[in-house]
Amino acid sequence: TWDRSSVYTQHSPTKHPRYLTGLAVSRPAFFVRQKVFEEKRWVKPSGSMSLLLRLSTALLFVGGPFFFNPLKSALYAVWGDGYASAYRHFRRDHAHPVNLALHCVALVFQLAGNFCLAHRLDELLRAAGHPSLALLSPLTAASWCVTLVLSARSPAAVTAASIATIGAAFAGAPRLLALLERTGGPVQLERAAFAAFWLALLAAQLCVWATGAAVRMAGARPMSPGSWVPGVTAVLLGWHGGWQLLAQYVLQPAAGLGLGLGLGAAGWETHHVAAAVGATLLVMAAALHNPLVPTVVSGAVLARAAALVTGEPALFLWGCAFTASLLQGVAHQVTGEKATLLSLEDDVANKEQRARFEYSHVVLFPALLLHSLLQSLRTRTRRLFRKPKH
Repeated sequence: TWDRSSVYTQHSPTKHPRYLTGLAVSRPAFFVRQKVFEEKRWVKPSGSMSLLLRLSTALLFVGGPFFFNPLKSALYAVWGDGYASAYRHFRRDHAHPVNLALHCVALVFQLAGNFCLAHRLDELLRAAGHPSLALLSPLTAASWCVTLVLSARSPAAVTAASIATIGAAFAGAPRLLALLERTGGPVQLERAAFAAFWLALLAAQLCVWATGAAVRMAGARPMSPGSWVPGVTAVLLGWHGGWQLLAQYVLQPAAGLGLGLGLGAAGWETHHVAAAVGATLLVMAAALHNPLVPTVVSGAVLARAAALVTGEPALFLWGCAFTASLLQGVAHQVTGEKATLLSLEDDVANKEQRARFEYSHVVLFPALLLHSLLQSLRTRTRRLFRKPKH
């Protein structure tokens, strides 16, 4: 099997630092420079995976691909491939300006949901009489920041901005969670994220209408007027409205009939429901050759259903990890840039090498996104102020 991935672990940023100094150039020049790294390498067909590799891959997806926890920091230390390869893959698939804008919305959604979930789990531990164990939220923030500082070979401004966003999400999570409880529950977080995502897409579409030409990058699909806003609107409304109808016309009547669903009040069965959902996702992620899409879709559905059945906000926030990943998928569909994790599943035959790329992508995601955004802004600024040729 030919592994045609363009980056390998032997090309570390410490050996080739000069190739990271010219990232703020135009996209074609960037990829011409990275051709130095491209090669074909013969790899053995990936048949049976080691138990540790299979378990590590499964744990990457079970909690939500882009939700962070201290365990992911430890697993990244074992499997991570470094910042250079992660950024090269990321920039290849995230250069369209609309894609970057929509991913920024998804990043805010993920950070808010991530730390609200961690804070809620700390509350449950304190309520259960284990206050000394209620350290998930600060440990998550600290381990993530340390990982970014030690691993992210990005510009200092990007690293600082990434740490600042994580710190803001950590500090604001208790207030945000209290606000959500007063205003209708964590479903308000999803509504706000959907609204911001739709407004960002609408703003991009208005720019298309105003300029009369689609915003395009090399190899990206042009956004033709009116082509994506109605479809995305239908998807967002269908997802949100479908769950509301299910809760109103199915689960509430079932709870009224005394079927023991516990709707609206978390009971002892919450732990069993959460364990069942987690076990299902774990087995699915470990058994499937390409687990990304099945795990994300199943996680979004199962965690949301479990939240409706038990009334536990933590389960809904867990589901936000998968819902935010679905929003990223919509952003890639809109702009015609293939998602990086899907590209890795299709292009990298070696399972161990793929796991290294995947862990680098999801753990370093805040820095990768802000770095790509900075590079795009610098490129357009240079083009704007470039002296005309005589």
